[in-house]
Amino acid sequence: MNLNWILVCLLAFFGLNSCAKPIISPTIAAPTEEFDTTIQRVKTSFLLDSLQHQPWKYFSSKIDVNYANEEKSINLKANVKATKDSAAFAIVSFLTIPAVLAMASQDSVMYVDKLNRCFKKRNLEDLASLFGISLSLANLEELLLALPIGFNVEASSEETYGDSLWVEQSLKENNKTRNHRYALSKTDHKLLFQSIQVPEDEIKLSITYQDHSIVSGFNFPASFSVTIAIRDQISSLSFTYARTVFNTPQLLELNIPDDYENCP
Repeated sequence: MNLNWILVCLLAFFGLNSCAKPIISPTIAAPTEEFDTTIQRVKTSFLLDSLQHQPWKYFSSKIDVNYANEEKSINLKANVKATKDSAAFAIVSFLTIPAVLAMASQDSVMYVDKLNRCFKKRNLEDLASLFGISLSLANLEELLLALPIGFNVEASSEETYGDSLWVEQSLKENNKTRNHRYALSKTDHKLLFQSIQVPEDEIKLSITYQDHSIVSGFNFPASFSVTIAIRDQISSLSFTYARTVFNTPQLLELNIPDDYENCP
């Protein structure tokens, strides 16, 4: 069993194995009408920025993760903890057996493979080549906490109006274009959908959120699904949350037994 691949399913920053099939479009209705006032444009961007910067410090949850492509599917259980702008920690279980411990910090990821009694440290930049899209620790936190990934309120954006409030931004990173799309509900302004597309590499990451409720004062989804398309290959992930808690201090500690060796 490839335990690097387990971490892919949990945190979505390891390389994903996938198989070719048609890309599935999100079910949210496309926008049909452009905003006609500057006031409305500013307001929607402000709502998205406020959502991104909700005042959280600590996060913990038990997450059921399902991964699937045309060749295989797998279910994992994860106990995840995070401290904002500092680190994220996960215990990943397979068939009820704790298999991997992982800790992500500002510039690296350390994981311990308990089944093969080894450990490995990797740079976040190295993981970008596996995942297809460069993600910082802040981006990983945004992914984990169902927040707008990489939204920049100071960058120019295009906003449209339909069944949902849509915001689009085109940003440059490492001489490549990153097209971001976000959809908010018109009533309570919760995040319904977001996507990141890198046209030069034919890569698209799409995330759809379901069943929001108030958790520790946060409008948080009970689950979300992720589609990762890399050229003609596609994989899917679903995350279902339980026992989610915000802003209760969490101990994040990764201990490596003395008899463990470096993973190959």
